[in-house]
Amino acid sequence: MKELYLAAYSYGPLRLSQREMIETAKELGFQGIELLSPLTEETEALLREYDMKVIDTMDGLDADGNIRDADLLHRLGVKYVAGTH
Repeated sequence: MKELYLAAYSYGPLRLSQREMIETAKELGFQGIELLSPLTEETEALLREYDMKVIDTMDGLDADGNIRDADLLHRLGVKYVAGTH
């Protein structure tokens, strides 16, 4: 079976922490998630804790359009990066 990822917009207007988003996606049977908020070392630890992957981020570019934290995104296996600026 292919891996299933949960898109962040699926949470609608809920104001959840990254932990809550990752935990909920895992409980629903997803193997990965899209995260809108910046990915950090804490995010990496949460993903490891819940055995989840992140396929993309919508907040991966800085104001100049450069990829933010490229080494971290690479370690996390992020395939797609977009910016909100």
